[in-house]
Amino acid sequence: MNDAEKIRSLLELLDSDNEQSAGYIMAELLQSARPDLVNQMLCDLQETPNRKLRKRIHQLQSAIGARYLRYMLGQSLRDGSIPLLDGAIRLHLCWFDNDTFDNVAVQWNELCSAFMDAAPGDLREFAAFMVAQNFRCTDGRDDLEPESYCIGCVLDHMPGSDLMLSLIVSQLTAYSEEPLQIVRRGLDFAVRDVDGNLLLPGEYWRVIPGDDYTRSLPEVYDASVLRMIAAMLFQAAVSSDGFRYMYTIGTALAAALGKDDLKFLPYPYNNR
Repeated sequence: MNDAEKIRSLLELLDSDNEQSAGYIMAELLQSARPDLVNQMLCDLQETPNRKLRKRIHQLQSAIGARYLRYMLGQSLRDGSIPLLDGAIRLHLCWFDNDTFDNVAVQWNELCSAFMDAAPGDLREFAAFMVAQNFRCTDGRDDLEPESYCIGCVLDHMPGSDLMLSLIVSQLTAYSEEPLQIVRRGLDFAVRDVDGNLLLPGEYWRVIPGDDYTRSLPEVYDASVLRMIAAMLFQAAVSSDGFRYMYTIGTALAAALGKDDLKFLPYPYNNR
């Protein structure tokens, strides 16, 4: 039996009354070596009058679409082709897949509007603005809380990691004449202005005047920021045995590392 015949046979069984059997069939189709044929045949069937079959066809198409978006996210994380804010939102949606890009964008635009009204002129005014907006850093014991690395949650006034808070501050100035840089200070993250002054989200928005030391701190570029966020979300999924999130985030992270699948992981993660 060739690939096309196998896929066609599976599709013929997809309207099974047994939900468990239908689930196995859908999983088999998603693992097909010929996703192009699966997509083609699904398109041919998506308007079938069989309501049960049509529902499952649409579920499969949704799963395939989500998988493709994760793969493309991974590719863009690898080559650095995705803007920092867009990448942060996409990673948020990998965890909170019932949320939408537009919903997070609305949150971001509201923050930008407040930022433009406040018009902070230096890092001390930036710090005051972030405090007024109720942005705060997570405690050390909460480092592995996935919400700390999901921009939608942090924009919704949940505590954020110093990395995510630095990302938000830097993006508020991304299109200004003097954008702020994300830098690494030991194990912590901060933002730096053109004069070398530092703003530290993890130290209650403390400002450090610029000197030779602050100017020597390494800048963390966009692609590295996004890969670190993805890695922290993956670690959160593994530590909580969140297999679903491990697979979702892991697929994007694997693609960012040039891997096609998760087989390089130890059991049981490579078996999902």
